[in-house]
Amino acid sequence: LDYPVRQDDPVFKKPATIDAAAVFLTGNVSLGARVLYELASAGKLPEFETKVAFNNPDYSVVLAGKRDKSSKVNGDVTYHHTLSAARALAVRLSCNPGDGSILSNVGVSFAVSHQVNSETNVKARFETGVSQKSSAAFALDHQVNKNLSIEAGTQFPTSLNQPAVYNLKVVFNQ
Repeated sequence: LDYPVRQDDPVFKKPATIDAAAVFLTGNVSLGARVLYELASAGKLPEFETKVAFNNPDYSVVLAGKRDKSSKVNGDVTYHHTLSAARALAVRLSCNPGDGSILSNVGVSFAVSHQVNSETNVKARFETGVSQKSSAAFALDHQVNKNLSIEAGTQFPTSLNQPAVYNLKVVFNQ
């Protein structure tokens, strides 16, 4: 239960909500659900998320669904496969109908990762869809020592007609 005490202050003004989640595990299957309900929104359906996952040592399949604040229902299927101790592959098929038909906003993304050595991991991702622009991303993670890690990456549209986004993340743990 999230109930703001200072509702007269605009910085803290947000609706009171109930946020509940549960996960059930049995063998290689897990089921999860989360509900977020605003107490002031009587008569409206709550936001929700659901997931069903089948996990195996070499691969996993996840079915997920979500209904957001705007009442849009989204879903996706993700397949993750461990090719070897150093390589992994993931494929996601998503359907975000929004205001159009179910097939109007279908997307797919492919991701691969390769562990170069115990400190360095290289990742790549490609995304495309029926009504979205294609993009690609690359990242390099490096564990400098036990306290410091660095991640550098970029994401750009494959048409190269828009600017790319560059990221640098430095994490220091004590």
